[in-house]
Amino acid sequence: MKRTTVIFSLALTAIALLASCASTKPATLPGKEITDWQARHENIMATTFATREQIANFPRQESKNPAVSMAHKIPSEYLADSRHEGKIIEVRYTATDRAGDGSQIEKVADVYIPYNYERDAKTRYSTVYLVHGWTGTSDVYFACDEGKHDLQNLLDNMIEKGDIPSVIVVTPTWDRDNKGKPLDESIKEMSVFWEELEKELVPYIDSNFRTIADRDHRAATGFSLGAASTWYSFIHSMSLFRYYLPASGNCFAIEERSEKPETNAETAAFLVQTLQSDNVSPGDYFIYSVAGTNDVAFRLNESLNNELVKYPDYFNERNFVYQLNEGGIHWWDSIQVDFYNALPLFFKK
Repeated sequence: MKRTTVIFSLALTAIALLASCASTKPATLPGKEITDWQARHENIMATTFATREQIANFPRQESKNPAVSMAHKIPSEYLADSRHEGKIIEVRYTATDRAGDGSQIEKVADVYIPYNYERDAKTRYSTVYLVHGWTGTSDVYFACDEGKHDLQNLLDNMIEKGDIPSVIVVTPTWDRDNKGKPLDESIKEMSVFWEELEKELVPYIDSNFRTIADRDHRAATGFSLGAASTWYSFIHSMSLFRYYLPASGNCFAIEERSEKPETNAETAAFLVQTLQSDNVSPGDYFIYSVAGTNDVAFRLNESLNNELVKYPDYFNERNFVYQLNEGGIHWWDSIQVDFYNALPLFFKK
């Protein structure tokens, strides 16, 4: 009897060990890690809308919005290398060329995965989609700072310090060729990108990465024209995303790049009507809107936000945060301050 018990116990132990090994088996990634960041940086700088120096001296702007507050600056240690480094891989997926001939094309996106992703085959993660602005590419947020990896370091350190849960960050492109284009062509591609996100990219990411595949664990974010893309997702894809970060840009639903109060009043009314017609509760979304005080797009944010707060039943202190980044300019790395302040507010449910 004792011998049978011992054998049974050993068998259970072996099963447990096998299960443990299975759970810690390294994850298979659907793409290759990116290492040629300097070359990608040079490619971006060759077609970008301006240099950092050309836009650095835009005069400081003042907000008159009663809801505005100042964003926190990033402590320097958050931009240093972390003991627990994630990695960035490039993936390719099939999408419809909605701004072109409607054919099926191969698209590219960069994906940041946290350090523990490959070590733990069971854990699932929230996902942040970060869309670039005009002349950007899928690489621009991770390659804009000449190989310093500031955005990756920020994510690594925020996760390591417990400021945010481990997350996956996806940086796609609306551009079929993943390169800078004339503004009119970019706006055309950007304005329909929400549908690619909804029908092709999000399903691809959910099928190939261990995501928590529901709206409570997804965020739509973007800078400049990427902010306009974020607002399109707010209008069309509320079933996919609970959290939104439109940075340094506004909504193009009524008119493109308008600072006019009357146009943004119409835009705000349209957004409220959309929420009402879709029976969306104010508790079903959270918006973090931000711009730099020295950002050429400051007035785009300010004008729209001044109108949104006139609808407190839909945009109030519980679901809408408007902040300014002191000294922030219209450059790609501004998203780092935006993420530092916004991500701790996301994924609360």
